[in-house]
Amino acid sequence: MEDPQKRLEEQVMELKEWVAKHPHVAKDMDDKLLRRFLHSCYYDMQKTQKTVEEFCNLRADTPEIFGDRDPLGKRVKQAFQYVNLAFVPISGNRRLWIFQINDPGFQKFEHVEFLRTVILAFDAWLLEESCLQEVDLTLFDAKDISLKIFWKIHLSLQKKLIKYQEEAMPIRIKQMHMVNAPSFMDKLYAILKPFMSKEMSEVLHFHTPNSDTLFEYFSKDDLPKDLGGNLDSLEVYNKRIIDLIHKHSDALKNDGLWKTPKK
Repeated sequence: MEDPQKRLEEQVMELKEWVAKHPHVAKDMDDKLLRRFLHSCYYDMQKTQKTVEEFCNLRADTPEIFGDRDPLGKRVKQAFQYVNLAFVPISGNRRLWIFQINDPGFQKFEHVEFLRTVILAFDAWLLEESCLQEVDLTLFDAKDISLKIFWKIHLSLQKKLIKYQEEAMPIRIKQMHMVNAPSFMDKLYAILKPFMSKEMSEVLHFHTPNSDTLFEYFSKDDLPKDLGGNLDSLEVYNKRIIDLIHKHSDALKNDGLWKTPKK
């Protein structure tokens, strides 16, 4: 029987050779990142190559959120005044990605900076993390979302981010949850749904305020205390992400990171 680890390394080498031969693909992806792409695509080489292409192209084509970013700059610091992020390994070899807007008056929130900061944090995680979870789950806490969000959202950028999430991010998203979903969520969902694939819309789950439906999917040992669980608070996890961004700040401020080279 063939050694799975040997086979994986052979695939990584094959993918590296493909990257080297294609001028429209970024050349700064290391073996760890290529391994993650293969894993996210269940080691289907053709699908992996397509995902890598989308990853590089979308990063190059969306400078609003992938460019002009200073990990230690004022804009990132301001964003973390109202953004809480947590990337938490949980039971069953899964990872839970939590996003929370902590801005009751919705006075500080800027959609572009929110997207830029989330991507920055994800990039820092890609630079750091080597563990390959079998399943990824996302959770968005909408506790402070108000009708003002309709005036804040840049639909063209949100559409690109959804495409990036669906077709380019090297993770395996199986469920997406929104907790504290507001009463007008159906209107917001109606705006965003046309940008989503059928597969994405089918894995979305909405949980109204004060409901216990989230615990049909997660045990308390898999959730931070802010969401009724037993893990550390979101503040603790958010601080870890800020520290991670600072650790990799030199790489993250490279405007060409993992992008299709300019012609």
